[in-house]
Amino acid sequence: MMRNLRHHVCFLFVTYLACSGIQPLFAQLSTSALNFVSSDRGGVTRNSLGNQNSISVGYGRIRPNLGSVTPAGIAVYDYRQGGVLVSETGVPASAFMQSGRIFMEATSGLDTGIAIANPNSQSVQVSFYFTDTAGVDFGAGSFFIPANGQIARFLAETPFGGGRNREGTFTFNSSLPVGAVALRTLLNERGEPLTTTIPIADLTTTVSGSPDILPQFAEGAGWSTQVVLVNTTDFTETGVVQFFEQGALTGVANPVTLTVNGQPGSSLPYSIPRRSSVKLATSGLPASLTVGSVWIFPDTGMPLPVSTAIFSYRVQGVTVSEAGVPSEFATRFRMYVETTGPGTLPGTIQSGMAVANSDSFPTSVTFELYRLDGTFTGFATSRQIAGRGQISVFLHELFPTATFPLQGIVRIISAGPQLSVVGLRTRYNERRSFLMTTIAPSAEIPAVLATETIFPQIVDSGGYVTSFILYSTTIGTVSSGNLSFFSPAGIPLFLPMQ
Repeated sequence: MMRNLRHHVCFLFVTYLACSGIQPLFAQLSTSALNFVSSDRGGVTRNSLGNQNSISVGYGRIRPNLGSVTPAGIAVYDYRQGGVLVSETGVPASAFMQSGRIFMEATSGLDTGIAIANPNSQSVQVSFYFTDTAGVDFGAGSFFIPANGQIARFLAETPFGGGRNREGTFTFNSSLPVGAVALRTLLNERGEPLTTTIPIADLTTTVSGSPDILPQFAEGAGWSTQVVLVNTTDFTETGVVQFFEQGALTGVANPVTLTVNGQPGSSLPYSIPRRSSVKLATSGLPASLTVGSVWIFPDTGMPLPVSTAIFSYRVQGVTVSEAGVPSEFATRFRMYVETTGPGTLPGTIQSGMAVANSDSFPTSVTFELYRLDGTFTGFATSRQIAGRGQISVFLHELFPTATFPLQGIVRIISAGPQLSVVGLRTRYNERRSFLMTTIAPSAEIPAVLATETIFPQIVDSGGYVTSFILYSTTIGTVSSGNLSFFSPAGIPLFLPMQ
């Protein structure tokens, strides 16, 4: 099996998004460039066809028109093996950065990869190093990415050469701003690649304050969760991790006792060596399912580590799904949703969301449903969330009288405190296996100066399809511009689209 990310069956997923019958507001200029117009509270979708004779890889640039605003962007990578959908991965568009750090794990059947796109008109030099779980640096090196070029590799491969049986972090620095995405791929018991996005910590930003909240964990009945914490500093970081129940609607959620790294407890201390990471893994052994949120409390004077939760689902000894849950705080969110309807028939797509309350008092959260053209469906509802509590709910449960299939945008509005939110997208494949990925929501913001963003990795054919979702996050403003595709060599990349 080839290890290069451009050819390996593991760097990508996406969806088949044509089930609603809604015509998106995308005007195709050519197969290498698309114009888009997204109304306020609306969005647009397009997907590649995956029918080329050979695999195509590259990256996409989202360039808003002058006077417009930057849309939120999601790429969804879809991989089929033997005609069966085995992996879906939702990847948010990347803002530019010059330095970053990611959790790295490379063992038998498990790889970490990174794609870096250079949108500049000159080459960039990227220097890097690894840090093991003891905080010891190793494997430093550097390479160049040509003007408008891109690279996508596993960290065990050239030019990185991180080796096998490694765990820790990977850190990079670029001479000019670049776009980057990191993906983790597990080869399951059937030899199928399951891919999930992992966050890149921007080393120019240190977050203080307490706590951080991951809005979803799942434990038992086939589910297990790994909480990964990355230290962005040059000194040891310490603190405590707690898992909280969903909680009674009018009360306060309590910590849950789980077996983590082989030890039972409700308050789990962590100590992260400089530049390194720690992983807290639940057992997955209970017969019944527990769902809730994860809270990270740094010790006094300590910055917050960058955190993510990776939850896995196993059926009859086979891992069929993995999904990564990042931390995202705001009082108002917008999020892309797509639902064909309830049920478990092959091909069924369902969107849901996990919402955690950052306050110690109960709060009310309002959900509003809009069509892709930005018009209001007339459906709105509110749910109560316990203090420090959480809810996980599907779109068809929030709006049981809505007409499906449907693609659209959900607004999530807090009555007061900040919320931590993640979108959940599920599918039943041709074997009726339950696949899940996460769809990042975007905070609803007032108008700001438009900036370019990047999909650092796209792929088409050879079993892959990439879908593109763009939607407005700016109050009262239409977002318009151009989405263009480039090969790793920096030339226009032509893709068959619909």
